[in-house]
Parts: sequence; structure tokens; C-alpha cells
Amino acid sequence: MSIAPLFHARCDVLAVARECVQARSRVLWARGIDVGIELPCGALPWLKLDERLLRRLLQNALDRVARLTGADGVQLALWHETADDGVSRLQVEAYADEPSASLSFELALAGGGVAEPPLPCRGGTALLVEDHPARRRILRAQLARIGLASDASAPGEPMAAAFAGGRHGFVWLGGMADVDRVALASSLRRLERGQGRARIVALRETRAGAARAPTGIDAWVDWPLSLDELRGLCLDLPREDAAVSAALFFRECRRDAAALGAALEAADWVAVVRHAHRISGGTLVLGENAVCALAERIEAIARRAVPDRAQVKRLLAELQDGLRRFAD
Repeated sequence: MSIAPLFHARCDVLAVARECVQARSRVLWARGIDVGIELPCGALPWLKLDERLLRRLLQNALDRVARLTGADGVQLALWHETADDGVSRLQVEAYADEPSASLSFELALAGGGVAEPPLPCRGGTALLVEDHPARRRILRAQLARIGLASDASAPGEPMAAAFAGGRHGFVWLGGMADVDRVALASSLRRLERGQGRARIVALRETRAGAARAPTGIDAWVDWPLSLDELRGLCLDLPREDAAVSAALFFRECRRDAAALGAALEAADWVAVVRHAHRISGGTLVLGENAVCALAERIEAIARRAVPDRAQVKRLLAELQDGLRRFAD
């Protein structure tokens, strides 16, 4: 479900989500249902959208999923996406453990947006074997954010039809009804002989003995996964390669910071947004949250109808100081 905005005011989406959770928490807790908020693709900037519409949709989503679930928890996942055509959207997933207890919607943002830059990475294409629709959509968004393409295996599809050794460098084995994932991993290992080894990661099971060694599965993990956790699982870079990759990221970030300063002097706010967004994406992947937060603040200010040039200049100076710690 996609909805266009009616009002173009800037909105603190995370604050609105927290208020909705607090408003519903007493009733849900009385039913034994906890509510959590996820930011699977990292921190959210302030976004231009209809806050009243967002609030109503979040409340309705929480209520509907809570009615459908018999589980002890409901999760609310939110992230911001910008398509190649420049259309920006807020994506929302409200879900519980049962695949049927989920609801997703997206809100189109006013004023378009800047396409997120592709991030250099290794590992080929990921294959997602996951019956839960919300988790599948979240994983797709996270993989795209770290620069990985992804294929999804349809529920019940034979793995031989979906898996291509050498093409898939990462395989996610998530929630699948009545499937022995250890046996499935062994089958994948047979399929990939002579074609390159994929890294197989499975969602952890609670039953005893689920991860008996040897299994062919490289890691058992808990849900939800952060961007940093997923990147480490997908790419599994050797230490020396990780250092080279980090140096490349920071070098590009410093170039973007210099270009941002030139755009600021020219009052080119579109370019300021573009370079700030590139810096926030690169530093988020590297876990430099303080620098990432500065870049996100600059981006948010530059998107205002009347940006505060002096404030951006002060934030840019702090950001450049943070980047200077990383010499080539």
C-alpha cells in the first residue's frame, strides 16, 4: 500500500513511532504482547510527510497485527528508501512471528529525494529462503543498503531451481515451515561443488540440537539483524581486506565533505543533500555513528524550505574533524 503525502511538514518519524507504541503499550502488555521498534537500515532523518496520516496508519497497523497474533511480541520496522527515479518513501513493516500476522505500507515523501549511492562490496548475489514476508522485505532492503543484489526463493520451490553456485555468495535460511535446514544446507554444498562456496547463514532455532556440527551452515543468528551484523555475515572480509575497504570509504567521504563545502559556498542545496547522504551511507556501513549523525543532520537541514547556512557550516567543520582521524 502506497500513500502520497497531504502535508509537507518535516516529521521526526521515530518520535511518532515511539508515541504510538507508548499509546498502545498498556493495552498490549495486558495481553502479554511486547512491542519493539526496529531501524533495520540505520537512523532515520526527519522526513517530509503527513504526520497525522503516519500516526493513524502506525496505530492501525499495531492494532491489526496484535489482533492477528498469538505470539508474545510485535515489531515495528521503519526505513527510508529512494528509488533510482528519485522518488523517496518511508517503508513500514508491522509484524509478529506468524507470517500471516503482518502489515506493510509505504508513504511517499514530499519533494522527492536523492538516490542512495551504490556501495562497493564483495560476495555476489544473495539468495533469500524465507517464508516470512516482512522479514523477506526487510532483508531485501538491508542487502540493497550494503550494496548486494538478492534473489528470493518462492515458498516450496526446489532449491536446485533457485540456487546457482558461483552466482550466490550468501544464502539466508530463515523461517520455513517443515524444512530441515541442516539437510538443505548439505544439499546446497553438493550443488555448489566446483562453482564457488556460498556463505550460509540460518535463523536460530529454539529446539535442542538444531545446530549440530557439522551442518554446512556457517552461522546461526538471532533476529533482528543490524546492518553491521548483516554486512559481516554476507561479506566476511579478511582483516587486511576490511582495512583497505575502510580506507577507501573514508577517502571517498573526505572527497564528499570537500565537495559539500564547495556546494555550500555556492548555495547549491541539492548538491549539499547529495554529498551529505553519501557520507552518511559510507560512515553508517563502517559503524562511525557520530560522523554519520552529523551528515544526517546536515542533510535534514539542507532539505528545509529555508536552510540554515551557518548551522550547516558549523556541522560540516565537526564532520571534517571527525574524518581527519582516518589518514590514508
